[in-house]
Amino acid sequence: CVSIFSDNATDPDYDVDFESPTSIGRYGTSFYIGSTEQPFKSTLDVATFSTTQDADTGTPGVLSSNSRAVWWQNRWYVTTQTKLYYKTISGGAWTDTGITLTTGVPHPLVVFRNKNSLCVANGNTIKLLDTSHSTTVTLTIPTDYEIISLAFSNNKIGIITRLSTTADGQNQESYFFVWDGASATTSTGISVGSNLLVGIVSYRGSFVVLSKTGEFLYFNGGGFDTLG
Repeated sequence: CVSIFSDNATDPDYDVDFESPTSIGRYGTSFYIGSTEQPFKSTLDVATFSTTQDADTGTPGVLSSNSRAVWWQNRWYVTTQTKLYYKTISGGAWTDTGITLTTGVPHPLVVFRNKNSLCVANGNTIKLLDTSHSTTVTLTIPTDYEIISLAFSNNKIGIITRLSTTADGQNQESYFFVWDGASATTSTGISVGSNLLVGIVSYRGSFVVLSKTGEFLYFNGGGFDTLG
C-alpha cells in the first residue's frame, strides 16, 4: 500500500507541491496524478519512490480542486477549470481536446464502457464524447443541482450531485440520477435526504453512494438500501 501526499502543502510555491491528489492512474510502475495544483508523475520500484511535476510538451498547467482525470483510449485525460486535455503515453505530449468547460464547478470524468465514450460533467450537464472528442449526446439535469461525481455500472452512469450555489439554502435535497447515455434526460432521480452526496462507486451491478449524513446507500433499481 502506497500513500501519495505532498510534504510541502503550506509552501506558497505551488510549483513544488500538489497539495491534494484528485485522481491517480497507474501505468506499469508509474503513476499519473491529477491534483489541485499541477499534473504530476510518480515512479515506484523496490528501492525508490519519486514524484515530479509533469512538464511534458503542452502540459495543461494549473489544475484545481474541480479537476479530475481518467484513463481512456490508452490516454490520460485531465480536466482543468476550463478545458479537457489528454496525454499520450508513447509520445508524452499533452493535447487540448477543444472541449470548453465552466470555471468554478466540478468536472468529473468517467468512461461509458459499453459505448467506448467519455462522460465529461460540467455543472448541470454531461457531454458524451466519441473517440474523436465529438459530442454525441448532452445530458441536462435541473439547474438546482451540480454534478460532483460519476460512476459506470451495468451499462449505465450513476450521478451524484450537490445543490447549486443558487439553490443552496432553499430547503431542497440533492438527488441521485441514473443515465442510459442515449437521451438528453435521466431515467431515474431519487432524493437522498441531504444537500450533498459525497462519493459514488460501482458495486454488484449497481451503485453505492455516501451521503453527507454518513450513510452508505446501495441503489437497488428503484430506491436505496442502507448498508451502514
